[in-house]
Amino acid sequence: MYANSAASSSLGRVGNWISSLWTDGASAAGSGGTRLLASYTGYQPWAGEIRSVTAASDTTMYRVWGGGSRQAGPWLSPVPPTSAAAATESLALPTANTAQFYSEVLVPAGTRYQIGTAAAANDLRGGGVQVQLLEQIPNGNFGPGIALPPP
Repeated sequence: MYANSAASSSLGRVGNWISSLWTDGASAAGSGGTRLLASYTGYQPWAGEIRSVTAASDTTMYRVWGGGSRQAGPWLSPVPPTSAAAATESLALPTANTAQFYSEVLVPAGTRYQIGTAAAANDLRGGGVQVQLLEQIPNGNFGPGIALPPP
């Protein structure tokens, strides 16, 4: 792909670093850095228009999680979930996310994020409003887990 092997090697190291973000607790934010988007995988999580936003004030959002999905992560919704089944369907959650819990999340003023409609995936219809944080926020901003009614 690249004629320059040094550039290719450097890109590989950057890709490995990007992959480690939010999966092993590594934090670019701890040093004042910005979280980069992961490499393109062919999966399109959005249906329709996506807006890039910078939070004007502290904002409460919600994260649905459980099973292989951790309490802290970049995918949120501004809409509180009503049940595990509704959240799973409307956000087209990956199969590893069992949607046992949700947490209120304090998104600080100045945080950059994208907001739009969840695309269909995993035989789920999507259509819910989802947010992808473009910067890591402190783990302490993710409130305690609140049990969701099972599907």
